[in-house]
Amino acid sequence: AAPYQWGTLHPTPTIDPALMNLPSGKHELKAVGTDINGFEITETMNIDVAPLTSTDELDFYNLSVFPNPSEDGIFNMNEIQEYEVFDIQGHLITKAIGQVIDLSSNSKGVYVLHLGNHTLKLLR
Repeated sequence: AAPYQWGTLHPTPTIDPALMNLPSGKHELKAVGTDINGFEITETMNIDVAPLTSTDELDFYNLSVFPNPSEDGIFNMNEIQEYEVFDIQGHLITKAIGQVIDLSSNSKGVYVLHLGNHTLKLLR
């Protein structure tokens, strides 16, 4: 028997524009596709979207993330924090400890910032 081969869901993934403006709250995102062997693949991701302001004050950390949105992709925090940034498809972009989140080499769009148990949208 031939070895099992995984394919990709789509050679050039696309994002439904409705995902860019999800309201605050919990949401379930589901991707469904077919692998190269004809089997259906389903991936589900649960996200919690927090409301945004221009400076995005995070009371639970006494932390500010600014500017948001950022034209140059550089976001500043007033404290050193451990953070993770994901793209809208859930791929890890960067994980670090610091006061500056540098997304300048990434394309403009929506990114997801994880600080502990909290999630925020970053707009580049």
